[in-house]
Amino acid sequence: MQVLRRWDELARTCMEFLRREVGFTMVTIAEALAVAQLEGVFAELARYGLQVGRLVINNVVTAPDSEFLRQKAGQQRPHLELLRTRYAPLAPVAVPLFPGEVRGVEQLRQVAAWLHPVA
Repeated sequence: MQVLRRWDELARTCMEFLRREVGFTMVTIAEALAVAQLEGVFAELARYGLQVGRLVINNVVTAPDSEFLRQKAGQQRPHLELLRTRYAPLAPVAVPLFPGEVRGVEQLRQVAAWLHPVA
């Protein structure tokens, strides 16, 4: 029984740490299913007193220079508008769709520049 009490206290301590000291960033994409599921994720985190401080929208088409990308941008547009409106207090950040998988330090720097623009 003593072990269970210690585990319970440890769980409480960890949850308090998460509530006070950890900043959560939610990452999503501008597609119907992801946007629909987002509200449930926010609600589940809130249920435990965990607050999200930032929203990142990944793989946003910013240069629709082909028919495929024009269609994709058109599909994303209403979801982007909804995310920017519904989660305006989080100042959603749109990270563009890169031509390939993000790998390596230089590409990570490019993503970082979108996430943390220099003023």
